[in-house]
Amino acid sequence: MGYREVELLTYLNNYLEYNYKSKTMNKHLELVPVTLFDAALILKWRNDPQTRKFSHNTKIITWEEHLSWMKKTLINKNQKFFIAISNGFPVGSVRAEYSNNIHILSWIVAPEARGKGFGKVMVKTLADQLNGELCAEVKISNLASKKIAEYSGLIFNHISNDTIFYHRPAVETF
Repeated sequence: MGYREVELLTYLNNYLEYNYKSKTMNKHLELVPVTLFDAALILKWRNDPQTRKFSHNTKIITWEEHLSWMKKTLINKNQKFFIAISNGFPVGSVRAEYSNNIHILSWIVAPEARGKGFGKVMVKTLADQLNGELCAEVKISNLASKKIAEYSGLIFNHISNDTIFYHRPAVETF
């Protein structure tokens, strides 16, 4: 990551932290398709210690690993991948991978945006746009993501090891 990227991320983090603490930002957000220009920001969120703690893969991801994954994800027609934007600033990412007739949801809430309700809104926004079955896998210890899944219309299915599996049946459209 170059100097300008670090400078921009520092500015965004400081701005977001100030606005979240002062509660001037609302919960209105839009989902914008991810591009390779978002790679550094998503990697920063992905490697955040709390994000890693609640991920299935807890290791630190290198830039090269991340860039390779991003390129594959962005060209995969079975994936929908978005940055959630509130008042012009990124607050998280949400993804749906279509596999075996099910949309598998995953998300990251930006560290500066946690505890503000953005996760619920961004995941529900994507879930409401998807026809068909949905599922999500959440670590038992991740109370915030459990609330996000349930708010988004997913219901408890089962537990295996340290993971809760959530499911939403296909939505009928007329």
